[in-house]
Amino acid sequence: DFLKGVKQSLSQNGIFVFEVPYWLDTIKDYRFDQIYHEHVSYFNVKSAKKILNKVGLNIFNVERTDYHGGSIRVYSSIIEMSKSNNVNQFITQEETLKLFDVETYENYMKEINKRKFNLMNKIYSLKQANKSIIAVGAAAKGNTLLNYYGLNNSLIDYVTDSSEYKTGKYTPLTRIPIETDEFVFSRYDEVYALILSWNISSILKTKLKSI
Repeated sequence: DFLKGVKQSLSQNGIFVFEVPYWLDTIKDYRFDQIYHEHVSYFNVKSAKKILNKVGLNIFNVERTDYHGGSIRVYSSIIEMSKSNNVNQFITQEETLKLFDVETYENYMKEINKRKFNLMNKIYSLKQANKSIIAVGAAAKGNTLLNYYGLNNSLIDYVTDSSEYKTGKYTPLTRIPIETDEFVFSRYDEVYALILSWNISSILKTKLKSI
């Protein structure tokens, strides 16, 4: 329905461009924390082409971007534009990597569980050694990870965030208090930090080191 509206809004030679996290990267890099209630659609080039074609729009180019750990920027139009070869290359790669096979998702779950157990072993080892652990970034994807891993307020002291709408509150279900970086880091001589907002980790590391 949305794409029908897009087509009606376009002039005959207009171009519709949209950018979304790339499902292939989400699967390939095991970024399960991007899968949550606000993300109701997950796109690969094959699915984007199919749904655009249904309303009479044609993909003529796809670009890969680094946003959110890997996204695709899709260019489409009503009239047939000169098509870039990369559209078919993307689809071929998706099929070659078995993105549409059930077995891929069964293996995905096994690997996610293995990574969960490996991290939890490290967490428990730190807690047994009486070390303090905090988490950085009260983003939606962070809450997905905290809840799936079972990282609650008995393991994580605080989650830090710069948003005034989040500080002073608690993470859902895991009930970890959310406070500012300055407030949290001033309470420790030594602390271990788990960065939940990994897509901006380089920015956060620089900021946290300065604090």
